[in-house]
Order: sequence, then C-alpha cells, then structure tokens
Amino acid sequence: MATIVTLQETELDSIDRQLVIEILGETFAENFVVLPADGTRGGILFF
Repeated sequence: MATIVTLQETELDSIDRQLVIEILGETFAENFVVLPADGTRGGILFF
C-alpha cells in the first residue's frame, strides 16, 4: 500500500470536513490537516 502526502497552498481561511469531501472526495474526509490563511499569508492543506 502506497502512502502519498500532498501539500497544497490555499487562500482559504476556513476548511472543514464538508469542503474536503466536495473538493477531494470521501477518501480524504478523515485524513487532512489545515493551517488556515491569515490575511495576506496563504494557508496550507495537507492530505
């Protein structure tokens, strides 16, 4: 089984489980970590 970690920059200040499902699908619904954007600093989404 392969494990892939992806780092995605985001301008969103809020990312929740429902948004992850809409964007990435159910597969990642329980496996993500978010560092939200703050002002002009972009955020990070790990999945």
